[in-house]
Amino acid sequence: MAILFLGFWQTASTARQNPRYGLTHTLDKVVSFAVQQELKASHLEHRKDVCVGFALDVGIDEKEVFKAFRASRLGVHKDGWCNNGPRGITILVISPVREIVPDQYAVVIDVSDSEPIRREGAHFATLLRRGTYTIKLTTETVPEVVSYLQSCCPTPEQPSGAKAQPSVGTYAGAEAPAS
Repeated sequence: MAILFLGFWQTASTARQNPRYGLTHTLDKVVSFAVQQELKASHLEHRKDVCVGFALDVGIDEKEVFKAFRASRLGVHKDGWCNNGPRGITILVISPVREIVPDQYAVVIDVSDSEPIRREGAHFATLLRRGTYTIKLTTETVPEVVSYLQSCCPTPEQPSGAKAQPSVGTYAGAEAPAS
């Protein structure tokens, strides 16, 4: 009886400490989907040196998210693998997932390259891209990208005559709205 009460007390205490306790499964789906969209948008889905990391306060179950990656046959590593090199490209969810309106979540993601650390002795990886995905997910639907707003880092110079990509207001995982 005492063990049962202790287990209930611990669960109730955790729920009070983490206001998103009941949303963890939803947040796991949202983050997993956003990272998969970033892999596609950055053309990294076939690379073998991609790592995924999470800020401490993201509020997800990392084990569950990595299970989803494995189920999708994504060959991504945990962030520590890239840090031990240093090597590879890191996709990092840098802030807590926010529910901005009911059933829509904002996920901020950085993509950085560790190669300059290894090659040139730089102190930090090169930030390639930062942006916010807005993901819609209800209990009855699969996740979908509502929008992507890139907030950092210019695109590389395009060959002459090619149109430069805008650095703000680009969409990933969905077609840009017609103007």
